Formats: sequence, C-alpha cells, structure tokens
Amino acid sequence: MSPVYNSQMHLHREHRSANAIRVSRAYQRRRAGLAVLPIEVDAVALADALIEARLIDPNMVDDRTALAKATARLLEIFCKEKTK
Repeated sequence: MSPVYNSQMHLHREHRSANAIRVSRAYQRRRAGLAVLPIEVDAVALADALIEARLIDPNMVDDRTALAKATARLLEIFCKEKTK
C-alpha cells in the first residue's frame, strides 16, 4: 500500500459517524466475547452490595462509570465462582 492510501484511510477513520463508531465497538465487543446488558436495578441495593464486596469506594457510588466497572467486576467474580 502506498503512504497516501494509508493516510487517506487514517483520515477516513477519524471522520466516521457516531453510528459507525458505535457499531464498530459492538463488533469488537462481540469478537472479544463480551456483552452489554441493559439492566434495571435498585441503585441503593447495588451500591450497598458493591460497597460490602469492597468493589467500590462509598464516595464513588454517584459515579456511573465507577458503578459500571464495579458491577462488571462483581459479575466476573460471580461467574468464576460458579464455574469452579
């Protein structure tokens, strides 16, 4: 491939639509064996469980990213325990 083609491809990737980026990330997750699960849960009960499991700092329970990461970790631990 020529350098021009590579730089054009790089520019093309930078200007992808939000939808194209979202679809690409979904394919990447699927290839990695990951799933995104929309769930409905009692926020207080979830925060309490994560704090009790020491997966989140009590000061971070209002941070949705921290909650998501801690919840993912809790599910990983649960799944590993079930497969033992």
